Amino acid sequence: MENVKHKPCLVLNQDWKPLTVINWKRAICLGIVGEEVVGEGVRIVEWYSDDSVKSSGGKFIQVPAVAVSNRYVKKRRKIKIKKKNLLVRDNGKC
Repeated sequence: MENVKHKPCLVLNQDWKPLTVINWKRAICLGIVGEEVVGEGVRIVEWYSDDSVKSSGGKFIQVPAVAVSNRYVKKRRKIKIKKKNLLVRDNGKC
C-alpha cells in the first residue's frame, strides 16, 4: 500500500468520452452509490494495479483509475465570440 494521496480518477461519460477528473476518494463513494441506486453514481472499469486502501470495515479496496458515469451528462460548450469563430460559423461570408 503506497501513498495514494494524489491519485486521480478519469470519469467518462456514458458514451465513453472524457468528462472530468476527480479524486480517488470521490470515485470510491460514487462507485458505491452506483451499485446501490440505479442510474446514479459511476461504474469503476479500471483500477491502479498496485494501490489499495483499507476501509473502516477492515476490507481492502482498490483505488479506481477510470470510471464510467451511469447516466449521460450533457456538457454545454460556450464558444467565445471572436472574428475567427464568426468566419468559421458563416463559412467565410459576412
